[in-house]
Amino acid sequence: MQHFYAHFPPFLYQFCIKKRENFYTVKEVVEHNTSKDILKEEKRDYQFDFGGIPDMIRDHSGKISIISDYDVDGVCCSLILDMILVFLQKDFEVYVPRRETDGYGLSEKILDKVSGTLIITVDNGIVAFDAVKKAKEQGRSVIILDHHLPARDTDGEIIYPEADHIIDLEADAGVADSDHYCGAGVAYKLLCEMIPDETIQNHALAYAAIATIADVMPLRKDNRKIVKNGLEILNHMDLLPPALKELLYKNYADNVTESDIGFKIAPTINAMGRLYNDGGQVCYQILKMQSNLTPWIEHMIAVNKQRQLITKEKTKIAKEIIDEMDHIPFCIVLYLERIPEGVVGLIAGKLTEEYGVPSIVLTDTANSDLIKGSGRNDLDNMNLKKVLDDCSDLLVKYGGHEAAAGLSLKKTDLKAFQKAMEKSIEPYVRNHTIEKCYDLEIENLEDLPYYYKELRKYAPYGNGNPEPIFYIPNYSILPTPAGFYETFGAEEEHIRFSGYNGKVVGFYFTDKYKEEGEPKKIDMIGTIGEKVFYFHHKKQTFLQIQMEDFWKSKNVIPKTHLAMKIKNMAENRER
Repeated sequence: MQHFYAHFPPFLYQFCIKKRENFYTVKEVVEHNTSKDILKEEKRDYQFDFGGIPDMIRDHSGKISIISDYDVDGVCCSLILDMILVFLQKDFEVYVPRRETDGYGLSEKILDKVSGTLIITVDNGIVAFDAVKKAKEQGRSVIILDHHLPARDTDGEIIYPEADHIIDLEADAGVADSDHYCGAGVAYKLLCEMIPDETIQNHALAYAAIATIADVMPLRKDNRKIVKNGLEILNHMDLLPPALKELLYKNYADNVTESDIGFKIAPTINAMGRLYNDGGQVCYQILKMQSNLTPWIEHMIAVNKQRQLITKEKTKIAKEIIDEMDHIPFCIVLYLERIPEGVVGLIAGKLTEEYGVPSIVLTDTANSDLIKGSGRNDLDNMNLKKVLDDCSDLLVKYGGHEAAAGLSLKKTDLKAFQKAMEKSIEPYVRNHTIEKCYDLEIENLEDLPYYYKELRKYAPYGNGNPEPIFYIPNYSILPTPAGFYETFGAEEEHIRFSGYNGKVVGFYFTDKYKEEGEPKKIDMIGTIGEKVFYFHHKKQTFLQIQMEDFWKSKNVIPKTHLAMKIKNMAENRER
Protein backbone atom coordinates (compact mmCIF):
# COMPACT_ATOMS: atom_id res chain seq x y z
CA MET A 1 0.00 0.00 0.00
CA GLN A 2 1.34 3.39 -0.97
CA HIS A 3 1.99 6.27 1.38
CA PHE A 4 0.10 9.38 0.29
CA TYR A 5 2.96 11.87 0.34
CA ALA A 6 2.76 15.46 -0.75
CA HIS A 7 5.28 14.97 -3.53
CA PHE A 8 3.11 12.50 -5.43
CA PRO A 9 2.65 13.83 -8.97
CA PRO A 10 -0.50 15.91 -9.65
CA PHE A 11 -2.04 13.25 -11.86
CA LEU A 12 -2.24 10.97 -8.81
CA TYR A 13 -3.95 13.41 -6.52
CA GLN A 14 -7.27 11.60 -6.65
CA PHE A 15 -7.62 9.85 -3.33
CA CYS A 16 -10.31 8.04 -1.37
CA ILE A 17 -10.75 5.77 1.62
CA LYS A 18 -13.41 3.07 1.53
CA LYS A 19 -14.52 -0.14 3.14
CA ARG A 20 -13.98 -3.10 0.82
CA GLU A 21 -17.08 -5.09 1.77
CA ASN A 22 -19.80 -4.87 4.42
CA PHE A 23 -18.22 -7.42 6.73
CA TYR A 24 -18.26 -7.30 10.53
CA THR A 25 -16.01 -10.19 11.60
CA VAL A 26 -12.50 -11.42 10.85
CA LYS A 27 -13.98 -14.75 9.77
CA GLU A 28 -16.15 -13.08 7.10
CA VAL A 29 -13.16 -11.15 5.71
CA VAL A 30 -10.84 -14.17 5.57
CA GLU A 31 -13.43 -16.52 4.06
CA HIS A 32 -14.26 -13.92 1.41
CA ASN A 33 -10.57 -13.50 0.49
CA THR A 34 -9.64 -17.19 0.54
CA SER A 35 -12.06 -20.05 1.08
CA LYS A 36 -14.97 -20.87 3.36
CA ASP A 37 -13.20 -24.16 4.10
CA ILE A 38 -9.85 -22.57 4.96
CA LEU A 39 -9.58 -24.25 8.39
CA LYS A 40 -10.61 -27.65 6.96
CA GLU A 41 -8.05 -27.40 4.15
CA GLU A 42 -5.07 -27.41 6.52
CA LYS A 43 -6.16 -30.87 7.81
CA ARG A 44 -6.18 -32.45 4.34
CA ASP A 45 -3.53 -34.87 3.13
CA TYR A 46 -2.33 -33.34 -0.16
CA GLN A 47 -1.00 -35.79 -2.71
CA PHE A 48 1.64 -35.18 -5.37
CA ASP A 49 2.40 -37.60 -8.23
CA PHE A 50 6.09 -37.57 -9.23
CA GLY A 51 5.76 -40.45 -11.64
CA GLY A 52 9.10 -42.17 -12.29
CA ILE A 53 11.30 -39.45 -10.72
CA PRO A 54 11.87 -41.13 -7.30
CA ASP A 55 12.87 -44.43 -8.94
CA MET A 56 15.23 -42.71 -11.37
CA ILE A 57 17.02 -40.98 -8.50
CA ARG A 58 17.15 -44.14 -6.33
CA ASP A 59 18.40 -46.34 -9.18
CA HIS A 60 21.01 -43.95 -10.58
CA SER A 61 24.49 -45.34 -9.96
CA GLY A 62 26.57 -42.42 -11.24
CA LYS A 63 27.13 -38.89 -9.99
CA ILE A 64 24.15 -36.54 -9.66
CA SER A 65 24.37 -32.78 -10.26
CA ILE A 66 21.80 -30.44 -8.73
CA ILE A 67 21.46 -27.01 -10.37
CA SER A 68 19.27 -24.46 -8.58
CA ASP A 69 18.98 -20.67 -8.34
CA TYR A 70 20.80 -18.04 -6.27
CA ASP A 71 17.71 -16.65 -4.47
CA VAL A 72 16.01 -17.87 -1.27
CA ASP A 73 13.90 -20.44 -3.09
CA GLY A 74 16.90 -21.79 -4.99
CA VAL A 75 19.10 -22.08 -1.88
CA CYS A 76 16.28 -23.83 0.03
CA CYS A 77 15.73 -26.19 -2.93
CA SER A 78 19.44 -27.06 -2.86
CA LEU A 79 19.35 -27.82 0.86
CA ILE A 80 16.27 -30.05 0.55
CA LEU A 81 17.61 -32.09 -2.39
CA ASP A 82 20.94 -32.32 -0.53
CA MET A 83 19.04 -34.03 2.33
CA ILE A 84 17.55 -36.56 -0.09
CA LEU A 85 20.86 -37.50 -1.70
CA VAL A 86 22.75 -37.67 1.61
CA PHE A 87 20.07 -40.02 2.96
CA LEU A 88 20.35 -42.20 -0.16
CA GLN A 89 24.17 -42.09 0.12
CA LYS A 90 24.53 -40.83 -3.45
CA ASP A 91 27.60 -39.27 -5.05
CA PHE A 92 26.43 -35.75 -5.88
CA GLU A 93 27.28 -32.06 -6.23
CA VAL A 94 25.22 -28.90 -5.86
CA TYR A 95 25.88 -26.06 -8.24
CA VAL A 96 24.22 -22.72 -7.50
CA PRO A 97 24.72 -20.49 -10.57
CA ARG A 98 26.83 -17.33 -10.27
CA ARG A 99 24.56 -14.32 -10.69
CA GLU A 100 26.85 -12.26 -12.93
CA THR A 101 28.88 -14.85 -14.81
CA ASP A 102 26.34 -17.67 -15.16
CA GLY A 103 23.00 -15.91 -15.03
CA TYR A 104 19.74 -17.63 -14.16
CA GLY A 105 19.00 -21.28 -14.84
CA LEU A 106 20.58 -24.20 -16.64
CA SER A 107 22.81 -23.21 -19.55
CA GLU A 108 25.28 -24.93 -21.83
CA LYS A 109 28.06 -23.07 -20.01
CA ILE A 110 26.97 -24.51 -16.66
CA LEU A 111 26.81 -28.02 -18.14
CA ASP A 112 30.55 -27.79 -18.76
CA LYS A 113 31.09 -27.06 -15.06
CA VAL A 114 29.23 -30.05 -13.62
CA SER A 115 30.11 -33.71 -14.00
CA GLY A 116 26.91 -35.56 -13.06
CA THR A 117 25.44 -38.16 -15.38
CA LEU A 118 22.04 -37.24 -13.95
CA ILE A 119 21.18 -33.52 -13.96
CA ILE A 120 18.40 -32.31 -11.65
CA THR A 121 17.33 -28.70 -12.13
CA VAL A 122 15.18 -27.21 -9.39
CA ASP A 123 13.52 -23.79 -9.47
CA ASN A 124 14.63 -23.47 -13.10
CA GLY A 125 15.02 -25.44 -16.33
CA ILE A 126 11.57 -25.29 -17.94
CA VAL A 127 12.85 -23.13 -20.83
CA ALA A 128 16.42 -24.51 -21.00
CA PHE A 129 15.94 -26.09 -24.44
CA ASP A 130 19.51 -25.84 -25.73
CA ALA A 131 21.14 -26.94 -22.47
CA VAL A 132 18.85 -29.95 -22.06
CA LYS A 133 19.43 -30.94 -25.69
CA LYS A 134 23.19 -30.76 -25.14
CA ALA A 135 22.95 -32.82 -21.95
CA LYS A 136 21.00 -35.54 -23.73
CA GLU A 137 23.50 -35.57 -26.60
CA GLN A 138 26.23 -36.14 -23.98
CA GLY A 139 24.35 -39.19 -22.71
CA ARG A 140 23.15 -37.56 -19.48
CA SER A 141 19.68 -37.90 -17.96
CA VAL A 142 17.75 -34.75 -17.01
CA ILE A 143 15.01 -34.13 -14.43
CA ILE A 144 13.35 -30.69 -14.31
CA LEU A 145 11.56 -29.56 -11.13
CA ASP A 146 10.23 -26.06 -11.68
CA HIS A 147 7.32 -23.70 -11.08
CA HIS A 148 7.90 -21.01 -13.72
CA LEU A 149 5.98 -20.31 -16.91
CA PRO A 150 6.87 -22.64 -19.80
CA ALA A 151 7.52 -21.49 -23.36
CA ARG A 152 4.87 -21.57 -26.08
CA ASP A 153 5.11 -22.01 -29.81
CA THR A 154 3.65 -19.67 -32.46
CA ASP A 155 0.26 -21.36 -32.05
CA GLY A 156 0.25 -20.74 -28.31
CA GLU A 157 0.84 -24.37 -27.40
CA ILE A 158 3.15 -25.21 -24.47
CA ILE A 159 6.52 -26.65 -25.50
CA TYR A 160 8.96 -28.46 -23.24
CA PRO A 161 12.68 -29.25 -23.22
CA GLU A 162 13.37 -32.91 -24.08
CA ALA A 163 14.10 -33.94 -20.48
CA ASP A 164 13.51 -37.42 -19.07
CA HIS A 165 11.02 -36.13 -16.48
CA ILE A 166 9.42 -32.72 -15.95
CA ILE A 167 7.39 -31.38 -13.06
CA ASP A 168 6.22 -27.82 -13.62
CA LEU A 169 3.11 -26.55 -11.93
CA GLU A 170 2.60 -23.68 -14.34
CA ALA A 171 2.64 -26.11 -17.25
CA ASP A 172 0.21 -28.62 -15.75
CA ALA A 173 -2.22 -27.20 -13.23
CA GLY A 174 -3.54 -30.67 -12.43
CA VAL A 175 -0.25 -32.13 -11.30
CA ALA A 176 -0.71 -31.05 -7.70
CA ASP A 177 -3.49 -30.14 -5.30
CA SER A 178 -2.14 -26.66 -4.71
CA ASP A 179 -2.54 -23.17 -6.07
CA HIS A 180 1.15 -22.93 -6.83
CA TYR A 181 4.13 -24.48 -5.03
CA CYS A 182 7.48 -22.71 -5.12
CA GLY A 183 10.57 -24.70 -6.10
CA ALA A 184 11.29 -25.65 -2.48
CA GLY A 185 7.66 -26.73 -2.09
CA VAL A 186 8.12 -29.18 -4.98
CA ALA A 187 11.43 -30.38 -3.50
CA TYR A 188 9.79 -30.86 -0.08
CA LYS A 189 6.97 -32.98 -1.51
CA LEU A 190 9.57 -35.11 -3.32
CA LEU A 191 11.54 -35.57 -0.09
CA CYS A 192 8.40 -36.65 1.80
CA GLU A 193 7.74 -39.28 -0.85
CA MET A 194 11.29 -40.63 -0.78
CA ILE A 195 12.36 -40.32 2.87
CA PRO A 196 10.27 -41.53 5.84
CA ASP A 197 12.58 -39.99 8.47
CA GLU A 198 10.54 -37.44 10.47
CA THR A 199 13.57 -35.39 11.55
CA ILE A 200 14.70 -34.89 7.96
CA GLN A 201 11.13 -34.07 6.90
CA ASN A 202 10.95 -31.40 9.63
CA HIS A 203 14.22 -29.84 8.45
CA ALA A 204 12.94 -29.76 4.87
CA LEU A 205 9.57 -28.37 5.97
CA ALA A 206 11.25 -25.41 7.70
CA TYR A 207 13.10 -24.48 4.50
CA ALA A 208 9.99 -25.03 2.35
CA ALA A 209 8.03 -22.63 4.58
CA ILE A 210 10.75 -19.96 4.33
CA ALA A 211 10.89 -20.26 0.53
CA THR A 212 7.09 -20.24 0.13
CA ILE A 213 6.86 -16.91 1.93
CA ALA A 214 9.99 -15.47 0.27
CA ASP A 215 8.70 -16.38 -3.22
CA VAL A 216 5.28 -14.83 -2.37
CA MET A 217 3.32 -17.98 -3.13
CA PRO A 218 -0.46 -18.01 -2.55
CA LEU A 219 -1.06 -19.21 1.02
CA ARG A 220 -3.95 -21.51 0.22
CA LYS A 221 -4.44 -25.28 0.25
CA ASP A 222 -1.13 -27.13 0.65
CA ASN A 223 0.98 -23.96 0.65
CA ARG A 224 -0.95 -22.75 3.68
CA LYS A 225 -0.37 -26.10 5.36
CA ILE A 226 3.37 -26.04 4.54
CA VAL A 227 3.80 -22.54 6.01
CA LYS A 228 1.63 -23.11 9.08
CA ASN A 229 3.31 -26.41 9.97
CA GLY A 230 6.71 -24.97 9.03
CA LEU A 231 6.22 -22.10 11.48
CA GLU A 232 5.55 -24.64 14.23
CA ILE A 233 8.89 -26.30 13.42
CA LEU A 234 10.67 -22.92 13.31
CA ASN A 235 9.37 -22.18 16.81
CA HIS A 236 10.89 -25.38 18.21
CA MET A 237 14.66 -24.91 18.15
CA ASP A 238 15.34 -28.58 18.93
CA LEU A 239 13.63 -29.57 15.66
CA LEU A 240 15.81 -27.36 13.44
CA PRO A 241 19.09 -28.03 11.63
CA PRO A 242 22.03 -26.32 13.41
CA ALA A 243 22.65 -23.53 10.89
CA LEU A 244 19.00 -22.49 10.70
CA LYS A 245 18.79 -22.53 14.49
CA GLU A 246 21.81 -20.20 14.67
CA LEU A 247 20.36 -17.93 11.97
CA LEU A 248 17.13 -17.48 13.94
CA TYR A 249 19.03 -16.88 17.17
CA LYS A 250 21.38 -14.27 15.68
CA ASN A 251 18.48 -12.51 13.92
CA TYR A 252 16.58 -12.19 17.21
CA ALA A 253 13.71 -14.11 15.66
CA ASP A 254 11.62 -15.13 18.66
CA ASN A 255 8.06 -16.41 18.39
CA VAL A 256 8.65 -16.67 14.64
CA THR A 257 5.81 -15.46 12.40
CA GLU A 258 5.39 -15.10 8.66
CA SER A 259 6.50 -11.47 9.09
CA ASP A 260 9.79 -12.55 10.71
CA ILE A 261 10.48 -14.75 7.70
CA GLY A 262 9.58 -12.00 5.24
CA PHE A 263 11.54 -9.20 6.91
CA LYS A 264 14.39 -10.96 8.74
CA ILE A 265 15.16 -14.53 7.70
CA ALA A 266 14.52 -14.49 3.95
CA PRO A 267 16.39 -11.19 3.32
CA THR A 268 19.43 -12.55 5.18
CA ILE A 269 19.51 -15.68 3.01
CA ASN A 270 18.87 -13.61 -0.14
CA ALA A 271 21.51 -10.96 0.53
CA MET A 272 24.47 -13.20 -0.30
CA GLY A 273 23.20 -13.86 -3.82
CA ARG A 274 22.25 -10.21 -4.30
CA LEU A 275 25.69 -8.77 -3.59
CA TYR A 276 28.18 -11.46 -4.60
CA ASN A 277 28.64 -13.41 -7.79
CA ASP A 278 28.96 -16.74 -5.94
CA GLY A 279 26.83 -15.65 -2.96
CA GLY A 280 24.13 -18.26 -3.51
CA GLN A 281 26.67 -21.11 -3.49
CA VAL A 282 28.35 -19.80 -0.34
CA CYS A 283 24.98 -19.37 1.39
CA TYR A 284 24.03 -22.98 0.60
CA GLN A 285 27.36 -24.21 1.98
CA ILE A 286 26.97 -22.20 5.20
CA LEU A 287 23.42 -23.41 5.85
CA LYS A 288 24.41 -27.09 5.52
CA MET A 289 27.23 -26.74 8.06
CA GLN A 290 26.95 -28.61 11.36
CA SER A 291 29.52 -26.78 13.52
CA ASN A 292 31.63 -23.59 13.85
CA LEU A 293 28.56 -21.72 12.67
CA THR A 294 28.65 -18.45 14.59
CA PRO A 295 31.19 -16.49 12.46
CA TRP A 296 29.56 -17.64 9.21
CA ILE A 297 26.02 -16.76 10.29
CA GLU A 298 27.27 -13.41 11.56
CA HIS A 299 28.86 -12.92 8.13
CA MET A 300 25.48 -13.54 6.44
CA ILE A 301 23.79 -11.01 8.73
CA ALA A 302 26.58 -8.48 8.08
CA VAL A 303 26.14 -8.93 4.31
CA ASN A 304 22.41 -8.26 4.68
CA LYS A 305 23.15 -5.06 6.59
CA GLN A 306 25.54 -4.10 3.79
CA ARG A 307 22.76 -4.82 1.29
CA GLN A 308 20.41 -2.58 3.26
CA LEU A 309 22.99 0.22 3.31
CA ILE A 310 23.69 -0.02 -0.43
CA THR A 311 19.97 -0.03 -1.20
CA LYS A 312 19.43 2.99 1.02
CA GLU A 313 22.36 4.96 -0.43
CA LYS A 314 21.48 4.22 -4.06
CA THR A 315 17.80 4.93 -3.46
CA LYS A 316 18.78 8.33 -2.07
CA ILE A 317 20.83 9.05 -5.21
CA ALA A 318 17.91 7.95 -7.40
CA LYS A 319 15.50 10.25 -5.51
CA GLU A 320 17.88 13.20 -5.90
CA ILE A 321 17.91 12.61 -9.68
CA ILE A 322 14.10 12.45 -9.78
CA ASP A 323 13.67 15.54 -7.60
CA GLU A 324 15.79 17.52 -10.07
CA MET A 325 13.45 16.63 -12.95
CA ASP A 326 10.94 19.20 -14.24
CA HIS A 327 8.16 16.76 -13.44
CA ILE A 328 7.71 13.24 -12.18
CA PRO A 329 7.27 10.98 -15.24
CA PHE A 330 4.46 8.52 -15.67
CA CYS A 331 7.12 5.80 -15.52
CA ILE A 332 10.48 6.27 -13.78
CA VAL A 333 13.32 4.70 -15.81
CA LEU A 334 16.75 5.30 -14.28
CA TYR A 335 20.23 4.10 -15.14
CA LEU A 336 22.58 3.96 -12.13
CA GLU A 337 26.22 3.14 -12.81
CA ARG A 338 27.99 0.17 -11.29
CA ILE A 339 25.64 -1.03 -8.60
CA PRO A 340 25.01 -4.69 -7.71
CA GLU A 341 22.45 -6.30 -10.01
CA GLY A 342 20.77 -7.84 -7.00
CA VAL A 343 19.59 -4.53 -5.53
CA VAL A 344 18.12 -2.82 -8.62
CA GLY A 345 14.71 -4.41 -8.01
CA LEU A 346 14.74 -3.28 -4.39
CA ILE A 347 15.51 0.30 -5.44
CA ALA A 348 12.75 0.20 -8.06
CA GLY A 349 10.32 -0.96 -5.37
CA LYS A 350 11.32 1.92 -3.09
CA LEU A 351 10.80 4.45 -5.90
CA THR A 352 7.40 3.03 -6.81
CA GLU A 353 6.29 3.25 -3.19
CA GLU A 354 7.65 6.79 -2.84
CA TYR A 355 6.31 8.34 -6.06
CA GLY A 356 3.29 6.19 -6.85
CA VAL A 357 4.30 5.32 -10.43
CA PRO A 358 5.91 2.22 -12.04
CA SER A 359 9.70 2.29 -11.77
CA ILE A 360 12.56 0.59 -13.61
CA VAL A 361 16.17 0.74 -12.40
CA LEU A 362 19.03 -0.36 -14.68
CA THR A 363 22.76 -0.84 -14.18
CA ASP A 364 25.87 -2.08 -15.98
CA THR A 365 26.63 -5.66 -17.02
CA ALA A 366 29.81 -7.50 -17.96
CA ASN A 367 28.98 -6.50 -21.53
CA SER A 368 29.73 -2.76 -21.74
CA ASP A 369 27.09 -2.30 -24.45
CA LEU A 370 24.25 -3.75 -22.36
CA ILE A 371 22.44 -2.56 -19.25
CA LYS A 372 20.24 -4.76 -17.11
CA GLY A 373 17.59 -4.07 -14.52
CA SER A 374 14.29 -4.68 -12.78
CA GLY A 375 10.92 -2.97 -12.70
CA ARG A 376 8.15 -2.71 -10.10
CA ASN A 377 4.49 -1.75 -10.41
CA ASP A 378 1.78 -1.09 -7.79
CA LEU A 379 -1.02 0.02 -10.12
CA ASP A 380 -3.87 -2.47 -9.97
CA ASN A 381 -5.05 -1.55 -13.48
CA MET A 382 -1.77 -2.32 -15.25
CA ASN A 383 0.36 -5.39 -16.07
CA LEU A 384 4.04 -4.42 -16.28
CA LYS A 385 4.99 -7.40 -18.44
CA LYS A 386 2.30 -6.52 -21.01
CA VAL A 387 3.53 -2.92 -21.15
CA LEU A 388 7.04 -4.22 -21.84
CA ASP A 389 5.54 -6.26 -24.68
CA ASP A 390 4.70 -2.94 -26.35
CA CYS A 391 8.37 -1.90 -26.11
CA SER A 392 9.87 -5.30 -26.96
CA ASP A 393 11.62 -4.03 -30.10
CA LEU A 394 13.93 -2.00 -27.82
CA LEU A 395 14.74 -4.89 -25.48
CA VAL A 396 17.35 -7.63 -25.77
CA LYS A 397 15.65 -9.83 -23.19
CA TYR A 398 12.78 -9.44 -20.74
CA GLY A 399 10.20 -11.29 -18.68
CA GLY A 400 7.95 -10.87 -15.68
CA HIS A 401 4.36 -10.45 -14.58
CA GLU A 402 1.89 -7.83 -13.36
CA ALA A 403 3.93 -6.42 -10.48
CA ALA A 404 7.57 -7.06 -11.40
CA ALA A 405 9.80 -7.65 -14.41
CA GLY A 406 13.42 -8.12 -15.40
CA LEU A 407 14.94 -6.76 -18.61
CA SER A 408 18.10 -5.92 -20.52
CA LEU A 409 18.70 -3.50 -23.40
CA LYS A 410 21.45 -1.75 -25.32
CA LYS A 411 22.75 1.34 -23.53
CA THR A 412 22.25 3.33 -26.74
CA ASP A 413 18.50 2.53 -26.64
CA LEU A 414 17.95 3.90 -23.12
CA LYS A 415 16.43 7.27 -24.11
CA ALA A 416 14.16 5.68 -26.69
CA PHE A 417 13.04 3.12 -24.09
CA GLN A 418 12.30 5.87 -21.55
CA LYS A 419 10.08 7.68 -24.07
CA ALA A 420 8.34 4.46 -25.13
CA MET A 421 7.54 3.48 -21.52
CA GLU A 422 6.28 6.98 -20.74
CA LYS A 423 3.89 6.82 -23.70
CA SER A 424 2.70 3.27 -22.96
CA ILE A 425 2.07 3.82 -19.25
CA GLU A 426 0.45 7.28 -19.37
CA PRO A 427 -3.11 5.98 -20.02
CA TYR A 428 -2.89 3.72 -16.97
CA VAL A 429 -1.44 6.31 -14.60
CA ARG A 430 -3.25 9.52 -15.51
CA ASN A 431 -6.15 10.22 -13.20
CA HIS A 432 -5.58 6.94 -11.37
CA THR A 433 -7.33 6.99 -8.02
CA ILE A 434 -5.32 5.98 -4.97
CA GLU A 435 -7.69 3.95 -2.83
CA LYS A 436 -7.05 3.30 0.84
CA CYS A 437 -9.19 0.24 1.57
CA TYR A 438 -9.97 -1.39 4.89
CA ASP A 439 -11.97 -4.40 6.01
CA LEU A 440 -13.11 -3.73 9.58
CA GLU A 441 -13.42 -0.77 11.92
CA ILE A 442 -12.19 -0.60 15.51
CA GLU A 443 -13.69 2.26 17.50
CA ASN A 444 -12.57 0.95 20.90
CA LEU A 445 -8.97 -0.25 21.18
CA GLU A 446 -9.94 -2.29 24.23
CA ASP A 447 -11.16 -4.78 21.60
CA LEU A 448 -7.61 -5.36 20.25
CA PRO A 449 -7.05 -8.65 22.19
CA TYR A 450 -10.30 -10.07 20.82
CA TYR A 451 -9.46 -9.13 17.23
CA TYR A 452 -5.90 -10.43 17.54
CA LYS A 453 -7.12 -13.79 18.86
CA GLU A 454 -9.50 -14.06 15.91
CA LEU A 455 -6.76 -13.06 13.45
CA ARG A 456 -4.36 -15.80 14.57
CA LYS A 457 -6.99 -18.49 13.91
CA TYR A 458 -6.57 -17.84 10.19
CA ALA A 459 -2.81 -17.17 10.07
CA PRO A 460 -0.44 -17.37 8.24
CA TYR A 461 -1.20 -14.32 6.13
CA GLY A 462 0.35 -13.31 2.85
CA ASN A 463 -0.34 -13.68 -0.88
CA GLY A 464 -3.70 -15.42 -1.32
CA ASN A 465 -4.66 -14.79 2.31
CA PRO A 466 -4.19 -11.07 2.89
CA GLU A 467 -4.17 -9.86 6.46
CA PRO A 468 -7.33 -7.86 7.28
CA ILE A 469 -6.86 -4.08 7.36
CA PHE A 470 -8.50 -2.14 10.21
CA TYR A 471 -9.74 1.44 10.28
CA ILE A 472 -9.16 3.25 13.59
CA PRO A 473 -10.80 6.71 13.72
CA ASN A 474 -10.07 9.49 16.22
CA TYR A 475 -6.96 7.96 17.77
CA SER A 476 -5.72 10.31 20.51
CA ILE A 477 -1.93 10.40 20.91
CA LEU A 478 -0.96 10.67 24.58
CA PRO A 479 2.23 12.21 25.96
CA THR A 480 4.94 9.98 27.43
CA PRO A 481 8.14 10.91 29.30
CA ALA A 482 9.79 11.02 25.84
CA GLY A 483 7.09 13.34 24.36
CA PHE A 484 4.08 12.74 22.14
CA TYR A 485 6.00 10.44 19.82
CA GLU A 486 9.23 8.47 19.59
CA THR A 487 11.32 8.02 16.45
CA PHE A 488 13.74 5.20 15.70
CA GLY A 489 15.77 3.73 12.85
CA ALA A 490 19.15 4.73 11.40
CA GLU A 491 17.72 8.08 10.25
CA GLU A 492 14.84 8.27 12.73
CA GLU A 493 12.52 7.42 9.85
CA HIS A 494 10.13 5.24 11.92
CA ILE A 495 7.71 6.48 14.57
CA ARG A 496 5.83 5.21 17.65
CA PHE A 497 2.74 6.55 19.42
CA SER A 498 0.97 5.65 22.65
CA GLY A 499 -2.74 6.10 23.22
CA TYR A 500 -5.57 4.79 25.38
CA ASN A 501 -5.47 0.98 25.34
CA GLY A 502 -3.19 0.77 22.33
CA LYS A 503 0.24 1.50 20.90
CA VAL A 504 1.02 2.34 17.27
CA VAL A 505 4.12 1.90 15.13
CA GLY A 506 4.59 3.42 11.68
CA PHE A 507 7.50 2.50 9.43
CA TYR A 508 8.79 5.40 7.30
CA PHE A 509 6.15 7.78 8.63
CA THR A 510 8.25 10.26 10.62
CA ASP A 511 8.50 12.77 7.76
CA LYS A 512 4.80 12.61 6.96
CA TYR A 513 3.82 13.09 10.62
CA LYS A 514 5.97 16.21 10.85
CA GLU A 515 4.67 17.50 7.49
CA GLU A 516 1.12 17.12 8.84
CA GLY A 517 1.98 19.42 11.79
CA GLU A 518 2.38 16.64 14.42
CA PRO A 519 -1.39 16.24 15.02
CA LYS A 520 -2.48 14.85 18.39
CA LYS A 521 -5.53 13.10 16.96
CA ILE A 522 -5.40 10.97 13.80
CA ASP A 523 -7.43 8.51 11.74
CA MET A 524 -5.49 5.53 10.49
CA ILE A 525 -5.63 2.19 8.76
CA GLY A 526 -3.35 -0.70 9.70
CA THR A 527 -2.88 -4.24 10.91
CA ILE A 528 -2.72 -5.72 14.42
CA GLY A 529 0.51 -7.36 15.56
CA GLU A 530 2.25 -8.60 18.67
CA LYS A 531 5.46 -6.97 19.86
CA VAL A 532 7.88 -9.22 21.75
CA PHE A 533 10.57 -7.78 24.04
CA TYR A 534 12.57 -8.76 27.09
CA PHE A 535 12.58 -6.95 30.44
CA HIS A 536 15.01 -8.19 33.08
CA HIS A 537 15.43 -11.36 30.99
CA LYS A 538 11.68 -12.00 31.10
CA LYS A 539 9.72 -12.26 27.88
CA GLN A 540 7.07 -9.55 27.56
CA THR A 541 4.48 -8.94 24.85
CA PHE A 542 1.97 -6.27 23.93
CA LEU A 543 -0.37 -5.67 21.00
CA GLN A 544 0.08 -2.74 18.64
CA ILE A 545 -1.33 -1.26 15.45
CA GLN A 546 1.09 -1.18 12.53
CA MET A 547 0.01 1.80 10.45
CA GLU A 548 -0.49 1.45 6.72
CA ASP A 549 -1.36 5.15 6.51
CA PHE A 550 -2.89 7.96 8.57
CA TRP A 551 -4.59 11.36 8.28
CA LYS A 552 -5.23 14.26 10.62
CA SER A 553 -8.54 13.57 12.35
CA LYS A 554 -11.30 16.06 11.60
CA ASN A 555 -13.17 15.15 14.79
CA VAL A 556 -16.30 14.23 12.87
CA ILE A 557 -18.25 11.00 12.68
CA PRO A 558 -16.32 8.94 10.13
CA LYS A 559 -18.29 7.90 7.07
CA THR A 560 -17.82 4.20 7.55
CA HIS A 561 -20.60 1.65 7.22
CA LEU A 562 -20.94 1.12 10.96
CA ALA A 563 -20.83 4.81 11.82
CA MET A 564 -23.40 5.69 9.18
CA LYS A 565 -25.67 2.88 10.40
CA ILE A 566 -25.54 4.26 13.96
CA LYS A 567 -26.14 7.81 12.69
CA ASN A 568 -29.18 6.70 10.66
CA MET A 569 -30.63 4.81 13.64
CA ALA A 570 -30.31 7.94 15.78
CA GLU A 571 -32.00 10.08 13.11
CA ASN A 572 -34.86 7.58 12.78
CA ARG A 573 -35.46 7.64 16.53
CA GLU A 574 -35.67 11.45 16.43
CA ARG A 575 -38.34 11.24 13.73
